[in-house]
Amino acid sequence: MELDLIVFIKCSGPNVREDNLIDTITSFARKNTTSRYGFYISVDPQMEWVVNKVFRSDEYKDFIKKGSLLELKVSQNSWATDFNEFFEKYNTKTKWVLISHDDVEFVTDRYF
Repeated sequence: MELDLIVFIKCSGPNVREDNLIDTITSFARKNTTSRYGFYISVDPQMEWVVNKVFRSDEYKDFIKKGSLLELKVSQNSWATDFNEFFEKYNTKTKWVLISHDDVEFVTDRYF
């Protein structure tokens, strides 16, 4: 199935925070209820559990679309390496790519 949008997030480095990554993912999901989207998330090893918590726990099931996590990559590669691997794999599966920071809060309803 082709998606309208894939959200690429790279979460790495010494300043990553659990609450920021959760807010980024959940605020996007809450504000984009009608879009066909998926997430591709690349994280440092210490943040893998955060992504699993959001997409696998019952805590967020009311607004996280089932199957919206396309891929979780645990990586300490550079941003460019991870993005290029993502893009080679998914560029034909979506119309649009949103490159997001791991500390963004989406506040506009249905902006996409």
